[in-house]
Amino acid sequence: MKEAIKWTLNRMPKSDDQQLSVMSLSNVAKARFFHSSFPQYSITPLAELDGMAKYLGLAGLYVKNEAHRFGLNAFKVLGGSFAMGRYIAKEMNRDVSEMTYDYLTSEAFRREFGVSPINYLISRRIEESRFLLRETDHSLSLIAQMLGFSTLSYFSQSFRRVEGMSPMEYRKQNR
Repeated sequence: MKEAIKWTLNRMPKSDDQQLSVMSLSNVAKARFFHSSFPQYSITPLAELDGMAKYLGLAGLYVKNEAHRFGLNAFKVLGGSFAMGRYIAKEMNRDVSEMTYDYLTSEAFRREFGVSPINYLISRRIEESRFLLRETDHSLSLIAQMLGFSTLSYFSQSFRRVEGMSPMEYRKQNR
């Protein structure tokens, strides 16, 4: 005999977490619009789980497999691309709804900033890393992680390309 599904009321107090606003309906709509501006975007179909639905006593149960979104083997790509769009929009004092794929890859963006979006983002991260190298004792690995570099090696290469020296050399010269 299968056990009945038990429900309970969520009695947790409302959170004052200021980061929760990112999940508001208006921000979700902005994220959907942002992603739909990419040429590779397509709606992911729902897969029916009829056997599980029957077992649970439900009329239907559906799941989305987002693992291959944009031809990549990771769902996080959506969050990463939207975070980049939001960051650039914030730096430009604009709304993320103005950051479409066409704009981010346009000559207009390059003219306005003199660089591509990714190079702009890297330059802002290097700028922040200079402060952290001068003013903190954080390890290079922690700084790389804090600033969103995928590896310490990529951070070091990017830093050297922009500053002409390694992060450690910069720290020694600027303390």
